[in-house]
Order: sequence, then structure tokens, then C-alpha cells
Amino acid sequence: MLYRSASGSGITTLTNVELGIAAAQASGIYDIKAFAIEMVYIPGGPFFFGDGDYLNGGVNATVIYAGGTDVWVSPVTNPNTICRNGFNAYYCMKYELSQGGYRDFLNTLTYNQQVNHVVAAPSAAAGTAALYNLNRNHIKIKTPGISSTNTGAVFGCDADLDGIYDETTDGEYLACNFLNWPDQAAYLAWAGLMPLTEFEYEKAARGIALPVNAEYAWGTTQIFSSAIFTLTNPNQISEIVTNSSPTLGNANFANTYPNAPYAGPLRNGVFATATSTRVTSGGGFYGVMELSGNLAERVINFYTMVTYSSQNPYTDLNGSGYAFGNSANFVW
Repeated sequence: MLYRSASGSGITTLTNVELGIAAAQASGIYDIKAFAIEMVYIPGGPFFFGDGDYLNGGVNATVIYAGGTDVWVSPVTNPNTICRNGFNAYYCMKYELSQGGYRDFLNTLTYNQQVNHVVAAPSAAAGTAALYNLNRNHIKIKTPGISSTNTGAVFGCDADLDGIYDETTDGEYLACNFLNWPDQAAYLAWAGLMPLTEFEYEKAARGIALPVNAEYAWGTTQIFSSAIFTLTNPNQISEIVTNSSPTLGNANFANTYPNAPYAGPLRNGVFATATSTRVTSGGGFYGVMELSGNLAERVINFYTMVTYSSQNPYTDLNGSGYAFGNSANFVW
């Protein structure tokens, strides 16, 4: 983990970074790659779980009367109430997993590991879609893999369809759709991370604020829904929505979903600008983006958490590319 030496903002330049290798492994050939994931620190402390919206579509809302108040939610005030309940501090990815991030993950795997995390065979021809060639998913096979030698394919992004991969116009900053639970679990194990619990998701969105009935992650019930989003600089790091609301919460969902060919997930953090607020950026209390809209967030739900260890259930990938580790402490 790399931190700023003091609170603030701006660009941080790292110099003289060294990687230590134990003496017993000092000889040999190593292929060293570095991957950065921007994280948000969620501080420890009590918070409210659930907004109580069980009458207006919140089918799975937690409805526990909080004694002495008129808010039908459960206050989490004890770190020992349940394992991984969000009371203690934790880190959360700031953005949804990008297509560039999933591409990088795939490119570190063997053929036998890749085959379980893509739709097309890794040995398919260059230009074949790795997942599905629709809804703005632009990950494709750049160099076919070889199954007989367990040599993985090389994947790249090619949104502009010119056969030249990973250009600035190729969509690597878009959130990555068409992933399932095993895909997500494998990525997290590879990255040294773990899935959010339902409690942790609630805290990342609501923070320490009192719940608002039927609220979105930005803390209000108001959401912009009067127009389909239009894009400028699509598929680039500068992709923006030109008609987002200057006052209401913004999210990519059914009423604002862009028309083809941009019908799909938007760039991570697309609504966050130098002048946006928590509401107009669609951000959570601590600045985590897209907790409402764009793509769904998979979490470990309350019912599973009762058997969920505070340790990371995933520690590595097996030869087939699936996450494994502390399985005795975790019920999937």
C-alpha cells in the first residue's frame, strides 16, 4: 500500500522504488510486472445498515427497529456483532473493475487458467472477443494462446476496431461487464483483495449519515432520469456525459442508458469532475464511485456472513484459474 505523506490532492511521483527478493530465490529469471489499483479508506466506527425501504421495492431491505427512533434500520455499533460487519476500518476499490484491469489479469494467466475466465477459447483467432462482442465490451484476443504448451493468449482492448490494441481510444477505462462470480473471485485473489460484504457496501455508500428511506448511494432519493445520456470522447479516459444533471444524482441505468453503439457501461468515474458534488458525481459518502448504477456490485450477503471469516477466503489461483484458499472459513 502506498500512501500520501499528508492529506491533500494532486499527482504523486514515486522514485527509487525497489523490490526485495529473498536470498533463497535470488537466482533465476523473473518476469516482474506492477499493477496499481486506486483504493478508498473507509474509517472504522458505527454506521446504519439498511434504509428500511421494504414497502417501495426494497425487497431485501433489512428492517430492524432501532429503538427510540423512527428509522427502521439496524445500527451497527459493535465491532464484534458479526464478522466483517464494516465497523472496523477497511479499504475499497474506488472504481468498478475496468476492462483494462481485467485484460491485465488475463494476461498473467496460463492457457488452462484463462479458459475458465473467457467465453472464446484462448486459441481463437486474433480479434475474437474474449467475453461478448456487444454492450461496449472491447476485450479481444491479440495473440492466440497455445493449449498444448499451456501458453496463455495475449489480450488487448480494441474499441475502435482498427486491429491495433490498447490505444487511447480502445476503451480500457470502461467498467468490465459480462463477469460472473468465479471471474470476480479469481481477480480478487490475484490482486490480493477480497469481496465486499453487504455491511461494508452499505457503509461505503452511506458512511456515518442517518439513512434516507429509498436513498441512492449519494444519499438522496433524487436521480436524473429524463434523458438518455450522450457521450463525448467515447472509449477514452476523457469520456464524459454531456447532458448529465447539474443538481440531481447521476447514474447509468435503464432510463439514461446510452443508445447504440454506446449502450453499455460507462467510463469509471465518468460523473466525477473538478466541480461535481457527491450527489452529481453519483459517489458514496467516502468517494467510492458507481455504487448505484453502471454495473452491479456483488457482495457477500448477510445470510452468508454468519459463516464468513474475517480473513481473506481467497489466497491464490489454482491451476484452473479458480480462486481458492481459506475455504473452511467461507461458505459460497
